[in-house]
Amino acid sequence: VKERKWAMRLFVAVTLEQELKEYLNGRQKAMQVYCRRGNFSRPENFHLTIKFLGEVKPELVPAVTQAMDEGAGTVRPFQLQLGRWGYFSRGEKKILWVGLQGETDRLLELFRNVDLALAKRGFPKETRPLKAHITMAREAQLTEEWEKVVASLPLEPRPVPVKGITLMESSRINGLLTYIPLYYRSLG
Repeated sequence: VKERKWAMRLFVAVTLEQELKEYLNGRQKAMQVYCRRGNFSRPENFHLTIKFLGEVKPELVPAVTQAMDEGAGTVRPFQLQLGRWGYFSRGEKKILWVGLQGETDRLLELFRNVDLALAKRGFPKETRPLKAHITMAREAQLTEEWEKVVASLPLEPRPVPVKGITLMESSRINGLLTYIPLYYRSLG
């Protein structure tokens, strides 16, 4: 039996359908051509973060799943779609992402509900606004101007159905960052 470390690195996410992951992987590979370097997300790790929890003691996981049940219970399933490329800057390095659009008011409701339910259970409230995105790469350094890169990488407005939320554990397995689903809660 593997000894459990003192804390688990957790987040609540919307997982993506396999077909969408494959499409995004193709767009990601096209983006790599314009990158001098970068840490590119593995396609199986593509997701939409609802709430990053960070290090959580295993005994607090039931409180997280209760909060997920409470937060997701009143939100009906809804649909987003792929939007546009974007980035967050960290000096010369960028975090590259694909933004989401569509029923973002429902996404915001889900985000607020889950955040509030977690806060009632002692977890810190989110201080930053929700920026709906799927991370494609971290520490990316581009070889071309951003506008030129995105002009050459159109995104189809593919549907992103949101039917539930998943509690994920971020772990390193054989040196690879791996997201392990621990709990799923359907919406509504």
